[in-house]
Amino acid sequence: PLFGDVEPGQARFATDRWRAMLLWFWGQPSPANLAKCPITSDALANVEGLRTAFHSTLEPHASLPWHIGPYAGVLRVHLGVDVPEGGHCGIQVGRQRRQWTNAGLLVFDDTYPHTAWNRSEDERVVLFIDIVRPMPYRWQRRLNAAVLARLARTERIRGAARRGDEMTRR
Repeated sequence: PLFGDVEPGQARFATDRWRAMLLWFWGQPSPANLAKCPITSDALANVEGLRTAFHSTLEPHASLPWHIGPYAGVLRVHLGVDVPEGGHCGIQVGRQRRQWTNAGLLVFDDTYPHTAWNRSEDERVVLFIDIVRPMPYRWQRRLNAAVLARLARTERIRGAARRGDEMTRR
């Protein structure tokens, strides 16, 4: 499904060229989608601090406008799953530009302005993961855990996880 349909709060930049198969969303699992991806599901079970995971598909000749993430308590990880060759797919975070590669990891702080593009003739698929940001002090880790737990209980987050599950079942 389109990411903006799954999470309407993201519709302002989730174009009709960006699709997402939610597996986890801010700590809420998508059981139907996890069942469809058993190998990925098993791998995600070993990711310490996992908060969000989904297959992110950016269609050919699509781009996402500049945007920022909602909360600095996580780090964003992209694992290249099916990335067209030739360097036509990339992301810019702040002033730094990077390109995805198959099986390559990109880790970044999504609270910095960022944009992404696919200028190829093929779909670009990455496994999009948010992990809990490492914090040096116990009080910071506890505060971050409390904020993340509260976010996971909001109707917006629970609703997106439910919609992601339901839309993929159809």
